[in-house]
Parts: sequence; C-alpha cells; structure tokens
Amino acid sequence: MKLKQIVQNLIPDFSAVPGFLKFLSGGITAIPKVFSKNFFKQRYYLHFFVSIAISFVVIRFMSINMHLADTPIWFHILCGWVIGYVVNLVSEGYLEDTGKAKFDWCDVHAGAYGGIVGSILYILLIT
Repeated sequence: MKLKQIVQNLIPDFSAVPGFLKFLSGGITAIPKVFSKNFFKQRYYLHFFVSIAISFVVIRFMSINMHLADTPIWFHILCGWVIGYVVNLVSEGYLEDTGKAKFDWCDVHAGAYGGIVGSILYILLIT
C-alpha cells in the first residue's frame, strides 16, 4: 500500500454528518409541533406519557442489573431518549404495516421527549 493510500485511509469519513445533523434538527424542530394545541387532538400525549412510564421502568431495571447508577447523569438521559425513540419508532412502524395508523414522526419525537422526561424523573425521585 502506498503512503498516499495509508494517509487517505486515516482521514475519517464525515459523509454521514449532514444526515445526522438533519436527524437532530428534526427532533429539535418538532418540539413546537408536538407541544402545541394539537397535543391532545393528535394523541401525542399517549406517546409522551407511555414513554415516561416505559423509560422509568427500563432505566430502573438497568440501574439494578447493569449498574447504570455508576454512569453520569447525561447517560441516563441519553438512555431515556433512546428507549422512547426506539419504542415509538417500532410502534409507529408496526401500526403502519398493519394499516391501523399512518406513520407520523411527531409521534416518535413525542415518545422520545417522554423518554427524556422519564429518565429525569427517575434521576430526581430514585437516585
């Protein structure tokens, strides 16, 4: 292998950065849409409150069995976000595949926000 190829292989590929930034901005820009007057009309509250309960229970389980208590607080919040996001992403995909509901990214974001709130509640109440 030539030196030029070795150097080119050492330079990280940042081609995914614009997509990741778009993904993050989608979650941030959805806040006003989720927490609007349509919060109850569009049933975002279901995703929000169910994700609070699910993330609270899962983080409690992780704290006991995986020693999550030894990790920083930001990691608890990240876990809550991932739990809420994944649970609602799978739920929305399933409901769309079965024809019961149309896929809505705001539902997924509402669940992710609920996961964050659930993890913060866990931090405040248990730890």
